[in-house]
Amino acid sequence: VFVAAEYAMGWDTIEGEETSETMGWYVLAAGKTPWHAGPVLRYDTLEEFKRITAGAYWGEPSAKLRALVTYERFEDDAGLHDHRLFLWSQARF
Repeated sequence: VFVAAEYAMGWDTIEGEETSETMGWYVLAAGKTPWHAGPVLRYDTLEEFKRITAGAYWGEPSAKLRALVTYERFEDDAGLHDHRLFLWSQARF
């Protein structure tokens, strides 16, 4: 299993206005198997939005052919909900 996480925060001061604070974080987990394929799961949030991503990969980073399929569910505080399906492939020559 490979796990990565990050926390980010910052402040913006615009002349004549109050300082605004931004913060967010993510956690990513990818399963490793002997077949060079595995599941991927990620949760991230930044200010008013949240996103959950689930999928699977095939191929190591150094492989000549790789593929990734993920499903994403996005929502924000304003009530927007979005669903996306990504199909990604890479071939090296």
